[in-house]
Amino acid sequence: MAAHVLNAEGLNCPLPILKAKKALKDVPQGEI
Repeated sequence: MAAHVLNAEGLNCPLPILKAKKALKDVPQGEI
């Protein structure tokens, strides 16, 4: 099982949400 890390520290809205949405697209189905 691979670990996915998203560091959104220090980012202002809405960047953390946009980065999370993009990162979730790259995670294979069944990993979440």
